This record gives sequence, structure tokens and C-alpha cells, in this order.
Amino acid sequence: MNKTLTVLLADDNEIIRTFGENAISSLVTPALKEKGIVLQLDIAQNGAEARDMINKRQYDVCILDNQMGKPTGVELAKEIEGKQHPRLVLWSGEIKETGRIAMTQDPSITAAAHLFAYFLSKPCNMKYFVEFRKEIFGQ
Repeated sequence: MNKTLTVLLADDNEIIRTFGENAISSLVTPALKEKGIVLQLDIAQNGAEARDMINKRQYDVCILDNQMGKPTGVELAKEIEGKQHPRLVLWSGEIKETGRIAMTQDPSITAAAHLFAYFLSKPCNMKYFVEFRKEIFGQ
């Protein structure tokens, strides 16, 4: 029986959402499939929709845009802290470098950095998603 890995991608920008969905579908899904893991990707168009989805389902990984409408990715991470334990990834234009450490001048991100397993900068490219895949999914 295959294991299912649930992932939520939340971003209010349709172009960025589509890029993220395509990157996950082309880079993450095939690598997981080789290991017998099925990826279930859910998409939220804003913070409120992401909150509703998180309240209804347990996610393994949540990729949250920090610039989406209320709540932002940081605000949402604070709300779910202690309730769920997904690996949280913050996806934001305020992040200057992709990786495990938040390289940013934004004090709200710096103060909440302990909540996140990984940080993705925007604009993003496929190279960053390869690094992200290795760090978050071990593939």
C-alpha cells in the first residue's frame, strides 16, 4: 500500500501558484512516486481558504505565501502552532535567499522564523525547488 504525503500550497497570485504547482508536479511527485509515496497537493487561493483547509485536514507540508491576504503565511503559522505539526515552508518576496535560515529584513518573518522548516524566495526558479525538494522531502 502506498503512503500518501499531503501538501498545501497557499498563494494569492495565480501565476506564482501555477509555477509552484508545476514545480511540485514535475520535481517532487516523480521522486516520491519512485519510493511508493503518493503526493496529494491541495491549493489555496488566499489565507482564509488556507486556514479553512488546514482546519479540515492534517497536512504533512504547508507552503505558505507571506504576502497573501489575511492571514499572511506568518500569521497562519502562528495560528496553527501547537494544533498541527506540518513542516511549514514560508514563500515570500521578502526572503533574500532560499534555505533553512530566513535571510530577510522583515521583522515579522525574523520573529517567527522558528516556526518554519524552510524558506523559499520569490521570484523562485527550478534550482531553488530542487534544493527545497531535497531538504523537505529528502529526495
